[in-house]
Amino acid sequence: MARLPRWPRSLPWRLAAWHLLVFGGLVLLLAFLELLALRQILIHDATQGLRSDLATLPAQLGPRPSADRLAARAPALLRTLGGPRTPSRIISVAGKVLAQSPAAADFPALPPPAGPTAAAIRSVRGRSFLMAQLVLGPPGHPVGTALVARDLAGVLQPLGPAAAAWAVGTATAMLLALLLALPLTRRALQPLRVLAERAQGIAAGDFGQPLPVPDTADEVARLTAAFNTMSQGLAAAFAKERRTQERMRRFLADASHELRTPLSALNGYLELWRSGRLAAPDRERALEVMEREGNRMAKLVADLLTLSRLDQGLHPAKLPVALAPLAREVCDALLPLAAGRRLTLREEDPGWIAGDSDALRRILFNLLENALRYTPVGGEVTVRIAAGGELSVEDHGPGIDPTEVPRIFERFYRGDPSRSREAGGAGLGLAIVAGLTAQLDGRIQVQSTPGRGTTFTLHFPPLAPPGAS
Repeated sequence: MARLPRWPRSLPWRLAAWHLLVFGGLVLLLAFLELLALRQILIHDATQGLRSDLATLPAQLGPRPSADRLAARAPALLRTLGGPRTPSRIISVAGKVLAQSPAAADFPALPPPAGPTAAAIRSVRGRSFLMAQLVLGPPGHPVGTALVARDLAGVLQPLGPAAAAWAVGTATAMLLALLLALPLTRRALQPLRVLAERAQGIAAGDFGQPLPVPDTADEVARLTAAFNTMSQGLAAAFAKERRTQERMRRFLADASHELRTPLSALNGYLELWRSGRLAAPDRERALEVMEREGNRMAKLVADLLTLSRLDQGLHPAKLPVALAPLAREVCDALLPLAAGRRLTLREEDPGWIAGDSDALRRILFNLLENALRYTPVGGEVTVRIAAGGELSVEDHGPGIDPTEVPRIFERFYRGDPSRSREAGGAGLGLAIVAGLTAQLDGRIQVQSTPGRGTTFTLHFPPLAPPGAS
């Protein structure tokens, strides 16, 4: 079975073809209406001509027409209407044919017209004729009827050349329309080609520069602007995805590295214990080391779980919480860790905020643990609760290099080489502080002077005390 030709796939060709079809359809409709109007005009003019021929007959019958005079003048009247090839007939009032041309021999008998004249199209032996009739005689006293006809094909003969002219004109106009529409359509669709090329570049990972938006304020301009917005959004999303993947890669590598050390220590001591090569005096120390490394792993795993929950974007329920009593609880719990360092709490305000007490305890615990770890013996760590939802922790430790401050909240970051795993943990405490603070709609400020200490100031949305008007 032969396959049908495919519709052009090129958009300019398709648009030009659709325009051509619409244009051609309108032209054909106009041609049909024009030819129909021309047909009516030709029939009207022919009818008027037949009536004009019939209008000359009453004068030939004289002022007092009669049936005998009509019978006597019938052949002459017939010659007035035309020759033998012109269908014509003179009929008496009784319906008798008084005279007729040979061309009218096959015409059927027609009823007399209801008025003085009548015209109609009749079919005779498969041919159509335009017939006109005239009542002869004074009104109310007819003496007969005259009939004359013309072949309708001859009347409508001018329609053929007119239709041929319309066909040639339509074909020429459609060809010119195609020749003009195709380049104009291609030019109008040029911005779409540029968009398609840029889309292919984006698919290959090349986002490039935004496309210039035309000053036409049309659909193409809006599409270009929307494309630029989408392209910039995709570029930002891909960049964010790459950063996320890089952070995840570093996170997994750092987590594996942090877990490897305590696991290696545990496996080493267990192997010594199992082989019996661990002397009795050393077993107590081995147990202490294994316990310490186990606790370190447990804390690391707990920190990783906390960060995982933070990454899921789960927000805790926010209830009225007073920072002052919560800070007292955390300070009391960390007094054993102070070990010769002064831990001072300054309550300038109850510090009512909308937050989660567990998250706030974890934030303050991590900040105080970090401050006590790096404050030398005899130094002081100060916790201050101020109005407006402000919480600050100040230590007098070695401080932080200004170049490292922007990175201290990164996971597993330990900028100071002196902050070993034994002294500085895994580097997750401040990352947890930053994540929990963000969940509570808070913000953190860090002020640090090397050699003099560091102050972490947290600002939370304040809340009026319960019962206050």
